[in-house]
Amino acid sequence: MFGRHKQKRQVNDDQQLIDLIYRVREQWHQAKRVEENAIQVDNALEMQTALQKNKYQFLYREARRRKADPTLVSNERIKYQTEIAKQAD
Repeated sequence: MFGRHKQKRQVNDDQQLIDLIYRVREQWHQAKRVEENAIQVDNALEMQTALQKNKYQFLYREARRRKADPTLVSNERIKYQTEIAKQAD
């Protein structure tokens, strides 16, 4: 009654935060790959990469501040990562 719902909500919010961190991290790495493979790198491309990097760093710091448990990765995230690993093989 006193605080049970708050703890459950915090765990759910932490899980969503961790999932978001993984998504933004993938977007950052994708932006880096595009920048590395581009023949001519313009300011917009560099800014997009920097933006994704800063988003990731902000979310990572927020997760550390909240002491989010990294094992809270959702089942959807785990399925997605195993599919990517299968495609790489």
